[in-house]
Amino acid sequence: MNRFSIALLITLLLPYHLVCANAIYKWVDKQGVTHFTDTPVSGAEKTDVRPSIAANIPKVISEPVVEQAKATSYQLSLLQPKDQTTIRNNQGNIAVTSKIAPMPKSYRMQVFVDGALFKEIKNQTSVLLSNVERGEHQIQTKLLSDDGVLEAESPVVTVYLHRTSIHAPARTPRAGVAN
Repeated sequence: MNRFSIALLITLLLPYHLVCANAIYKWVDKQGVTHFTDTPVSGAEKTDVRPSIAANIPKVISEPVVEQAKATSYQLSLLQPKDQTTIRNNQGNIAVTSKIAPMPKSYRMQVFVDGALFKEIKNQTSVLLSNVERGEHQIQTKLLSDDGVLEAESPVVTVYLHRTSIHAPARTPRAGVAN
């Protein structure tokens, strides 16, 4: 027999043994209240009490209770560029900086421009986007765990990128004309 079986057998038989070994006496006092005791009292009569084995069965837990780890809720925001910002850069560079709270130990950050993945970086919150076409763009960042689970998304910001083009070259000052 294993230890659990022995413990269960003792638990089941112990109450029965205690009841059988000691007599139970019943008596009624002057106010009409019925009392039960294991010591004889004058005027008490011996009572036959049968133990209830079902009430003494211990609760057996088949599986250990494991507390689930709480999922961390991350907040992701764009610090740069600000919404409705005009950026003037002839190389088409846009600096993107995000803020994560709380900061995870390891993560992946995806930068989306106009809904399409533009760049993915690891364990960094800042990135320089290069050679972005001029015009209006929507920028958003997404935080992913190392195993690719989406943890948070920043709000979408709209920026306006101005670049010089060959069709509208930069103006050159003319001789003798003040700027």
